[in-house]
Amino acid sequence: MIAVIDLGIGNLRSVEKALHKLGYPAEITSHAPTVAKSPAVILPGVGAFGRAMAALDRAGLAIAITKAIEDGKPFMGICLGLQLLFEVSEEFGEIEGLGVLKGRVTRFSGPKFANPAPDVAGLPTMRIARPVPGKAGRIKTTTPAWDPVPPDFGKPKMTEAEAPAGEKLKVPHIGWNAIHIANLHPVLAGIPEGSMFYFVHSYAAAPAEDDVVRATTDYGGEFVSAVGRRNLFACQFHPEKSGKVGLRMLDNFARLAYPKGPGSF
Repeated sequence: MIAVIDLGIGNLRSVEKALHKLGYPAEITSHAPTVAKSPAVILPGVGAFGRAMAALDRAGLAIAITKAIEDGKPFMGICLGLQLLFEVSEEFGEIEGLGVLKGRVTRFSGPKFANPAPDVAGLPTMRIARPVPGKAGRIKTTTPAWDPVPPDFGKPKMTEAEAPAGEKLKVPHIGWNAIHIANLHPVLAGIPEGSMFYFVHSYAAAPAEDDVVRATTDYGGEFVSAVGRRNLFACQFHPEKSGKVGLRMLDNFARLAYPKGPGSF
């Protein structure tokens, strides 16, 4: 059974349904022992980084996720699930992530974008103590006590190629964009260069190590849209919402746990 982790934010049914359509067993869960015994784990999500980290900590899932990755289980992060793997996010102040991958998560910003990054000075925060496997003591992290949503969230946005000359790009980045494969990974097997995937995000990861970068995308400049290392793969886009190429990617991932494909479990 592939564990699809429920953070209590976002719609996870599309991931579960996509796996069922492909013929693989999948279960939405926020139960750490279930994650621990599953042969493969998917961490999807759309929402605030700090709220998601708080949910992982409360349920003991932060430890379950890092242990699953360390034990070599196939792991896939989707959208926010990619960002949470990094050391820190700059969303509404600096917030510690899982630290599985080195690097930061930063907001789209610069002269090509219409709306500037929000001013986070003085925002209310709360502190959460989080135990981390393999490290002595407890690490403290700061998470926002609120979960603001941009007023234009959910409205279709133009891609850079579609925007008229001189018109700036909007954040969040919502819509279809091509991925450019930088380094192959088993989850990307059979995915043509330039394939179109569906994105919904305001932040992107900036890995500190080039060897984890698997794909990039252009939106006001190049950003990392997929990372991977051995049993770990994560993408900023939503394969479960991206048609046939997305299903192929999910099938590739599921076959890491079930090499003989559907019906072999």
